[in-house]
Amino acid sequence: MSALVPLTPLMLHNTMQQLEDRKTSEQDCLAPLKVSLGCAVYLESEQQQSKSWLTLVASPDANLQQGELSVLSPLGQAILGKDVGDEVQVRILGSAMRFVIAEITKTQSISNIESPTFFAEQIVS
Repeated sequence: MSALVPLTPLMLHNTMQQLEDRKTSEQDCLAPLKVSLGCAVYLESEQQQSKSWLTLVASPDANLQQGELSVLSPLGQAILGKDVGDEVQVRILGSAMRFVIAEITKTQSISNIESPTFFAEQIVS
């Protein structure tokens, strides 16, 4: 089970608005790629010396051990709408973490990618 932080009504509204904007602008996983629902994102953490693929999903019951990251999670909200090369900072379980978006792709093209063990251990635990 993922550790979700309760959203304020304003945060939820902003997240839902971003999702609706992506839907109406037809940028879901089209070139140039931006992080949106259904995209797989390759994140690098220099401070943790880790790299991992995660797929951004709408489900609040996303499973990090299977590479699913909920758009409602703090990290999911932080990466939504970002480009390759963008740096995001997020507070997870009281710790400040910094990630760089190294690659974005459609989920259909990443069938045999390594499992995100770092994220499963660090974010869920």
